[in-house]
Amino acid sequence: MRRFGLVCLLLVPTQLAWAERRELSVGVQPLFGVGYLTDRSGYGGGGNGHVQVGLTDAVSIIAFGGSSYHPLPANPEKKLLEGTLLAWQASVGVSYAIDIVRIQPFFEAAVGVLSLQSQIGKEAKGGLQAGLSVGLGADYLLNRRFSFGVAFRYHGIVTDLSNIPLYLTVGPRAQVRFWL
Repeated sequence: MRRFGLVCLLLVPTQLAWAERRELSVGVQPLFGVGYLTDRSGYGGGGNGHVQVGLTDAVSIIAFGGSSYHPLPANPEKKLLEGTLLAWQASVGVSYAIDIVRIQPFFEAAVGVLSLQSQIGKEAKGGLQAGLSVGLGADYLLNRRFSFGVAFRYHGIVTDLSNIPLYLTVGPRAQVRFWL
């Protein structure tokens, strides 16, 4: 009887270790970004990183941040000089995933900070603003520990949501999962 109790006791933590609700995911995402200014757009690249903690099988708390660099071409017709745009953001929010065997589509909503800093000629603009981010994507689980996927996010400034779009990012992502 003692052995049976010991075996049951050893099996319980093993089963709980595979539970999705206490899953910690750490991931990286190279990205393509588009920053929209009032007079032009800048296309560039950068990267994101994220940490995600599962509350239930479907709902997680997510924290992510990243940056991208965008050259701004000159436009002689509109008398616009060439310049650069540096965009960076950091957010925390909620992610909802639908577990379909190996493919997990997800939706995210987050709040945080966003900065679009442009340098055009000698004129520098930009600053830190309160931001709102919504995203969607899907991950493919290679196994219980590793997944690859794609994420698309829209980042906007809370005080200027009428200026749509403001900053869009898309790119592949890779994750490593741990169980707490």
